[in-house]
Amino acid sequence: MLGINGIGNKGYKFVQKGIREKLLCAGCEQFLNDTYEKPFKEYWIDKNPLPNTIISEDKVSFKVPSYSKFRLFHLVNLFRAGISSLPEFAKIKLGTHEEKLREMILHENPGDPNLYLLIGYVVLHDQTSVPVRNVVFPPEPRRFDGTKCFSMIYGGVEWWITFVNHRTSKIREVALSVQGDMSLMGVPMRSIPSMHTAKHALARRII
Repeated sequence: MLGINGIGNKGYKFVQKGIREKLLCAGCEQFLNDTYEKPFKEYWIDKNPLPNTIISEDKVSFKVPSYSKFRLFHLVNLFRAGISSLPEFAKIKLGTHEEKLREMILHENPGDPNLYLLIGYVVLHDQTSVPVRNVVFPPEPRRFDGTKCFSMIYGGVEWWITFVNHRTSKIREVALSVQGDMSLMGVPMRSIPSMHTAKHALARRII
């Protein structure tokens, strides 16, 4: 893996073992792996529901095997970032949501379907329109249609989690439903702010 940091003559460094931190006990890590991470890998990585090529602004619709596990997998990633002490996650402040998420994850409870809505965009290569599956960005605070959100990129998708109750919002039309249905729109890499940040870090190369 290459970690883009804007430092050195290339602007990146090799990260052989990923970003690591002793965060949870072995029992909790095993629970998260068995309950959420393995099901996500089996469906999203191994079965690969995304088409190999997507035309920009087209929608890809799919139905997940388990609404609860799929939803909570993404909340686990956000929760980990929120409790981490690593500088890469310093901007993730969950406040009172931290304990709510912990309880939901621990008890396998997907919670209020109108809160923590999950939406996303398939990240497409600018020239080939192929989903960019090998790029990972940590969560960062964002706004979606004026709503507080956190976005993160992995598995070829920029995933968004909203932090406002959406009982009637249009956001619900594209968010993961309790029936497991979800639609993702394809967008080119150049339109995603995180990609601009990485590009600028590579361009400035602090030696």
